[in-house]
Amino acid sequence: MPHRKADKSLVLALDIGTSSSRASLFTDDGVRLVSTTTQQAYALKYTSGGGAELSPHTLLKAVKNCIARTFANSAQRPETAPSAHCRSGHILFLAQHDRGGG
Repeated sequence: MPHRKADKSLVLALDIGTSSSRASLFTDDGVRLVSTTTQQAYALKYTSGGGAELSPHTLLKAVKNCIARTFANSAQRPETAPSAHCRSGHILFLAQHDRGGG
């Protein structure tokens, strides 16, 4: 898929799940840039009492890795991140890229 022109806004979407994190860039009109989609898997540690644990360091490393790889796969780089939205364990960051001054 060809990359978009540098004067358009993009949305960075993150899916931080139980077994993996994923990231993708979307156009401002909701089209996913498939070539920017990345995923990083991680393992849960199970306790003797039947619980499950995930290291926050492992989670942060995976999310950072997804974001870095997503932007490495894109011709565009983020300039600002004006807002974030969290819902039910999922996080959506909006990374506005507007080099045209708009």
